[in-house]
Amino acid sequence: MRRPALFITIAALVVLTGVFPSSAAEVATPASGPALAEAPLHQDVATAAGHATPAPGGHGEAGLFSFDAMIVVSQMLNFLILLALLRAFFFGPIGQILEQRAQKVKGELEEAARKNTQAQSLQEEYRAKLAAIDQECYRLRQEAITEAQKAKETILAEAGEKAEALQEQARREIAMERDRAWASLKERMVQLTMLAAEKVIETSLDDQMHHDLIRKTIDRLDQAGQPEQPS
Repeated sequence: MRRPALFITIAALVVLTGVFPSSAAEVATPASGPALAEAPLHQDVATAAGHATPAPGGHGEAGLFSFDAMIVVSQMLNFLILLALLRAFFFGPIGQILEQRAQKVKGELEEAARKNTQAQSLQEEYRAKLAAIDQECYRLRQEAITEAQKAKETILAEAGEKAEALQEQARREIAMERDRAWASLKERMVQLTMLAAEKVIETSLDDQMHHDLIRKTIDRLDQAGQPEQPS
């Protein structure tokens, strides 16, 4: 604000200096017409009154350095009026424009700072959310691994139980088949033994002898050794 005002004031002084001539220049301008004719008359009157005519080169020769207070006052008044006009119609609007511009720049800077702060807050929030997501993913992954391990153990346990049940069922079926085969074998051997005995003695056995022979044959077969029980 102060630098433009100073520059404008200097410019106004320069303009005033060029527009309003000094009193010395006006006094130094030679008169024309009747004034030029009256000049010798004034000199004669001054000489007759006892005043000496100033010598050439003296202070009264041209009157270039004479001081006129009215001209100075008028120039000062003109300068003050011009300054008041500039202040009213130029400095005021320029100051308002500069103030508005400063307020606008200040507002833009504040808005930029606010947006920067908001962006930093959002960035921190997003970082926290990403960290939480990473932790949640890790937790879910660990839970999935644990569940998979439990499922594996359950499947293995069930498979073991089923295998053991199948083995037990197979052992029972094998034992049953063995018992059936052994019974069939004993029956066949008894029949063969009876036929052989009948041929040997060439006679028919009565019921009591038949039962005794069957019992003895079975006992001998049992004593001969049954197959071991499978483990």
